[in-house]
Amino acid sequence: MYVPDWEPIGVALKRLIAIGLHEDEAMADLCNAVADQKIELRAVVGGDDYYAGVTVQRSAVEPPPRLTPADIDWTNSRPLSPWSCGRSLEEKERPLDLLELSTQDVEILFPGATKVVVRKGTTDDFRAGKNKGGRPPEYDWDEVKAFCFQVVEERGRPGKENRRLPSIAQLVEAILDHWNEAKGIELAEVTVRKRVNTWLSEV
Repeated sequence: MYVPDWEPIGVALKRLIAIGLHEDEAMADLCNAVADQKIELRAVVGGDDYYAGVTVQRSAVEPPPRLTPADIDWTNSRPLSPWSCGRSLEEKERPLDLLELSTQDVEILFPGATKVVVRKGTTDDFRAGKNKGGRPPEYDWDEVKAFCFQVVEERGRPGKENRRLPSIAQLVEAILDHWNEAKGIELAEVTVRKRVNTWLSEV
């Protein structure tokens, strides 16, 4: 699965939700990381002057020192208010039509985020699919759970005494491999491991 160097902030939000963060938490984390300049930025300048449509990145994009989820249009991946731009754009505040994040930096801050498959539709489309326990539409966790217990039934409960399934890590690996091979979906290991631990504690 190819992951581009830059993706809209709305796609980054989907990735964080897919690895297990609640939507509000994911939005706040992204805003804090952007404001603290922990993630390199790229943006398309809006407006109707000479610079409209110009792409700027890194030091030429200056986020406000305090950024909240309410400051972002998550559906269209852009700030709601103009942001300061660097010398190349006369150091003026300008509207931005698109805000993109470095996927490398997103992965460093949120391990596993770039390993999941997300739809490239709007964030509203993504939210609309979350009407069953907040699950992204790509993942039917009830189906994953059923497969998890199918493996346990066939191989036994994970444990050192079980030669066929000596650890939870191998159970997680079996789930990841199955979803990748059978469905072409790369589930986030950290999310699957968390859910498997929860499922096993219930029985």
